[in-house]
Amino acid sequence: MVKPRVYRICFMVFLLVAWELIARFGPYNPMLFPSLVSISRAFSNDILNGSLIGAVTYSFYVIFKGLLWSFFLGGILVLILRSHEFFNEVVGMIIAIAHPLPGIAILPLVILWFGIGEKAVLFVVVHSMLWPMVITLKAGVLNIYQRYARIGQAFNLSRYKTIVHLYGMGLIPSLITGAKIGWSRGWRAFISAEMVFGVVGSHSGLGWYLFEQRVYMNAPKLFAGLMMIVICGLIVEKIIFTRAENFVLERWS
Repeated sequence: MVKPRVYRICFMVFLLVAWELIARFGPYNPMLFPSLVSISRAFSNDILNGSLIGAVTYSFYVIFKGLLWSFFLGGILVLILRSHEFFNEVVGMIIAIAHPLPGIAILPLVILWFGIGEKAVLFVVVHSMLWPMVITLKAGVLNIYQRYARIGQAFNLSRYKTIVHLYGMGLIPSLITGAKIGWSRGWRAFISAEMVFGVVGSHSGLGWYLFEQRVYMNAPKLFAGLMMIVICGLIVEKIIFTRAENFVLERWS
């Protein structure tokens, strides 16, 4: 029996061969549809000169800050909504309003409030990450309360042990799920926000890298930036979060 990985590899090889044939013999201008050789050359050159590495490093720096703020604010909101039915309804209404609102849609307001720079991009990232985080944590808390609250009462656990051992440990799967959803939304929001905002200062991420290549009509570097975005996404999704989820399944199953 042929493994699914073989099918994926065959499909990728077919796509790469088809791309190269179209680039070399197709009707498109090489400036608009570069060959894999020119894309690979641009990618390796910008890796070696540090421009792509610097853009990736700054992108992950902003995303990591956004995750930390999302965890912090999400935890506070979940505590507030669990404290009283009134706050539960208020926070639920805020989530219903803010969650469907794309981060890129609030750009005019963010520009007015924070100007153009890292704070504005970070605000958009946190907005995109926060609401799926809160929804996931809220569902996790409710699930723990329904399944294990009576167990805590039966064993006469103190309030500290209930919070730390019951809710704290029990919420780890929800935290990982919320982080995974928040990462994907925040990553897209960061790239989009940088492409629209630009940057103020000496640092810039992958979104600004793409914007520069589009302005200078450098198609090989533009595709190199897109390839780096795909690589970063695969590393985070398939390696970091997959391993974290497998670890949680082994420990919590």
